[in-house]
Amino acid sequence: MFQGGSRPYFNSVESTTSYHKLPTPNPAIEADQVTAVYLSPQDPDYFTAGSHPVALYRYRLEFFPLSKPKAYK
Repeated sequence: MFQGGSRPYFNSVESTTSYHKLPTPNPAIEADQVTAVYLSPQDPDYFTAGSHPVALYRYRLEFFPLSKPKAYK
């Protein structure tokens, strides 16, 4: 949902992510993500776009564990 005008705007967003654990001893995880944005029925071009996304975004993600916090006494 997007806000900013007088009425909220709803659209559909779909994200697909593929995760890969890196080989030991590296504890990291890498991921490739694709996000597709579809028009809202409120948009005048909704029927023109049909079921096709109007924007695609591709991301490469890296996840690393946080270092262990020191124990509090």
